[in-house]
Amino acid sequence: MDSENGNVKYEEVGSVVCTATRLVKAGFACYGIDYQGHGKSAGLDAYINNFDEIVEDCSNHFSAICEKKENREKARYLLGESMGGAMVLLLHRKKPNYWDGAVLVAPMCKIADDVKPPQAVVSVLNKLCKFIPTWKIIPGQDIIDVAFKEPHIRQEVTIPFIVLHGEEDKVTSKDVSKQLYDSASSSDKTLKLYETMWHGLLYGEPPENIEIVFKDIIDWLEKRVSMDNSRMEMELKHGNDDLRKK
Repeated sequence: MDSENGNVKYEEVGSVVCTATRLVKAGFACYGIDYQGHGKSAGLDAYINNFDEIVEDCSNHFSAICEKKENREKARYLLGESMGGAMVLLLHRKKPNYWDGAVLVAPMCKIADDVKPPQAVVSVLNKLCKFIPTWKIIPGQDIIDVAFKEPHIRQEVTIPFIVLHGEEDKVTSKDVSKQLYDSASSSDKTLKLYETMWHGLLYGEPPENIEIVFKDIIDWLEKRVSMDNSRMEMELKHGNDDLRKK
């Protein structure tokens, strides 16, 4: 696997094969993980008992990969789609200065109101959670409540990032992506909204639309990796100069 451009850690495996293949062809090394209850990981199907445990799992997994000898001097980028996008923000919050950038694809920071049941139904289901928490119809806590609901917390997002969202997304809220872009403290942030596109930007759109999205992602990554490589070269040069002076 050609990893000359750095490492991309990919969250949420729904379109991982397609995404990883494209990124590897562009020169990136890609690593992923199956959450508890997802993919080939242990646990009840699609059931997450404690989201903090998932954050810890992902942080340990990807940090260990980055600390391998062959990866230590490479840039570290996170890419997450849907629930994985929210996970990326939580990983950044856990280690604010560790990651070099983030790609957020239709991040599920808030489920779109269009797909939520009426509030009365939600209230009943929430009460049922106390008795049958693993029942698949039971709604989980909005990830935005876990992470970035409050404006002052969204301001803590300092990582360089690009957020991509379909204008016609009926699953996650594009408005929250806009709020994230507007309120994040990051000095390097990009918002891409795609007219007529839905939620599955990486796999559920016509081929011509998918090409547009991947081009935007790869162009964004390549530009920042190039900047990171220049910075690392300068730091290495200064380090060697200091050694010569001694």
